[in-house]
Amino acid sequence: MESVGNRTIPTKAEWKQHLAGPDTICGALYQLIDDLATLIPTAGTINVSIAGTLAVTGTLTQTGVATFNGNVITNANVTFVLGATEALTLTCTDISAPIVMTNTMATAAKTGCRALFQVNANAALGGWSNAVKGYVAYNASGSTSGLGSAVCGELLLSTGTTIGTYAPLESELVANSAVSTGTKTSFLYMNIAGSNPTGKTTINTNGYLFELGVGVVTTTDGMFEEITVTAAQVFDACLRINVGGANYFIGLCDDKTFA
Repeated sequence: MESVGNRTIPTKAEWKQHLAGPDTICGALYQLIDDLATLIPTAGTINVSIAGTLAVTGTLTQTGVATFNGNVITNANVTFVLGATEALTLTCTDISAPIVMTNTMATAAKTGCRALFQVNANAALGGWSNAVKGYVAYNASGSTSGLGSAVCGELLLSTGTTIGTYAPLESELVANSAVSTGTKTSFLYMNIAGSNPTGKTTINTNGYLFELGVGVVTTTDGMFEEITVTAAQVFDACLRINVGGANYFIGLCDDKTFA
């Protein structure tokens, strides 16, 4: 006997023994049980393959293998609890945006509206640890005709953004009591990775620390301002930054000899 849920049913071999015989009806039942047995590969485990739309309004518990070739619509919470050797893997091909999360905020003074990726480091981790990592692999035949990036932060301003502070990227260090800064702690870390020294040399030779797009370049009073060099000036341009509410200008020269 095998237990399925709270029921005990005969095994496949037991059903066959009961139904064995020359009778046509018994033969048909024999074949039916043989087919149905393939739907129960292991007692207590259910394998589900859905090609259409799955609508869930209560709680969905899946302990076996679930294959979804269609849409999954849920009006309840969905929780995945993975063990030390398990992973949630999504494999897509030629889909522009395979994962789309839309959170419509229509209540005043609400906060949040984000996807949270949290890593609880309860041990001394290894050479790196990240909460979010965006990785684009450009193989030998791969490229992007325009701008390629591993992580893109984009923010849409409107006539309603008259209060508040807005930035596509926020870098914040949370320092509670009794913290340590390690060997080095900074708001931004930039490095050239890769095992090939020639590749690192190429990036150092032809790459830039950062690039400002043409949208911020102006001739007067811009975030990047092109200025005319006079006999009393040694800078060709300047960057405007804000420190503690005050504006400062960082001088730039188009020649590292400052001539």
